[in-house]
Amino acid sequence: MPLTFVVDRNLSQANVNGEICSGSYQAFQSMMEFYPDIQLLRLQNVPGSLDDEVNLRLATKVHDLGISTLLESDSRVESGGTDLFLSGTERKVEQGAKVGVHSWASDDGNSHIVEGADVPVDDPQHQEYIKYYQEVELTKPEEFYWFTVYSASSEDMHYLTQDELKYFGFNTPNFAF
Repeated sequence: MPLTFVVDRNLSQANVNGEICSGSYQAFQSMMEFYPDIQLLRLQNVPGSLDDEVNLRLATKVHDLGISTLLESDSRVESGGTDLFLSGTERKVEQGAKVGVHSWASDDGNSHIVEGADVPVDDPQHQEYIKYYQEVELTKPEEFYWFTVYSASSEDMHYLTQDELKYFGFNTPNFAF
């Protein structure tokens, strides 16, 4: 299912579900055009991204607009969904929410899949996400990036513990919703 935004009655919050894909940025832009007072995205079930470029563009826009993000106790975000959650200027992960991370993978041009963990650490491919984690003011952005790359292969998923969520600064101190 593609990423959808369903605006709450009070017109300042939206529920977010589905996979981030090529149309997700435009869907977000359309929502903001009709509902410019959105202040909170409740990510409910966002299993990842089919288009990492769109995901970073969308997440950067959410952050630049000063929108907060929330994972409720029954929420699940994975991979690119985790990156979208991190875009919130204020963030909260309620007890019980599932937050999954893993390595990225790409085709090497010869029909071979290369895991992020197998790419040399000084390769520029790593810098895009490190820069993003710095921009969203994540605690320990570089360390978190390498944690995601080495915690699980692209075919697997590591769900962060409460201690890991705290260590990497997933919850911001002044969450106001």
